[in-house]
Amino acid sequence: MSFVAIAGELAAALSTVDGLTGHPKMPAAPRVGDAWCVMGRGNRAVGDAFDVAWRVRVCVPTGDDAKALELFDTWWSDAFAALTGAGAEVDAFAPIVMATKNGDIWAYEIVCRTGE
Repeated sequence: MSFVAIAGELAAALSTVDGLTGHPKMPAAPRVGDAWCVMGRGNRAVGDAFDVAWRVRVCVPTGDDAKALELFDTWWSDAFAALTGAGAEVDAFAPIVMATKNGDIWAYEIVCRTGE
């Protein structure tokens, strides 16, 4: 399967979570509740297979730690189940700040892996 197709499958799975809108890549103007996939490192597995890391970014309110955590907390369990259901192994998550030309964007980054 292609990497683009995998990003699409992960995004579709995220769209099943109430309050999230999945995207295979970062939207031009991310809003709270947007979630998108960024391909990370691929590591050699058995034979010709690879484990590919994905960084799934879930946009939360910028500038308010408590509100960002509270909102992510409402999505986390369902996002974990959706990604797992799409065949991803979820490894970790952490809050991040992304600098853009239009200012900072706050998100939670979920790190997961798929096998290729």
